[in-house]
Amino acid sequence: MKQLTTSFKTILLKALKRIDLDFIIYIVKVVFGTILASLFMRHVMELVNVTEVPMIPFFACIGVLVGMEPNKTQAISNVINRNVGTIVAGLTGGIVASFTEDIFLISLGLIPYLIFVALLDFKKSIVPGGIFYFAITYLTTLDNAWMYALNRTIGTVLGTLMGLAINFLIFPPKEESQ
Repeated sequence: MKQLTTSFKTILLKALKRIDLDFIIYIVKVVFGTILASLFMRHVMELVNVTEVPMIPFFACIGVLVGMEPNKTQAISNVINRNVGTIVAGLTGGIVASFTEDIFLISLGLIPYLIFVALLDFKKSIVPGGIFYFAITYLTTLDNAWMYALNRTIGTVLGTLMGLAINFLIFPPKEESQ
């Protein structure tokens, strides 16, 4: 048991040495951003919500994470790619989910999504938007698909913008090195 305790202490000390001030600042910014996004979705957006679908903070909190990068260029790129993928997936996923719950047809619904993203020349949006597409198509029902897609799209876009704003205003990230 003593050897196990010593091993645990050694591992813990090694881990703590890897946590520098920049990482602590990152942690604080992410936690602050997710709290802010959650409160905003629950208490502000819910007041203006005209749908029967609640404005849950889940996608906004993910969006906050997207805007937190150690350099400004990457943070902006992540937010743009996430939002393009989210908007295109929200539209295509909303259409597909409002007509079918069939697994085969939902999978085929990826085709217009992928083509549209490629036509926009935002191939880096494929993965985050694809994940969003499946969230829209599998986590809703035929009767509220459009409203679900709209609410989740709004939440994601607001979350990414909040994350980016917090990232740039509170201990801003460094410029990309030349």
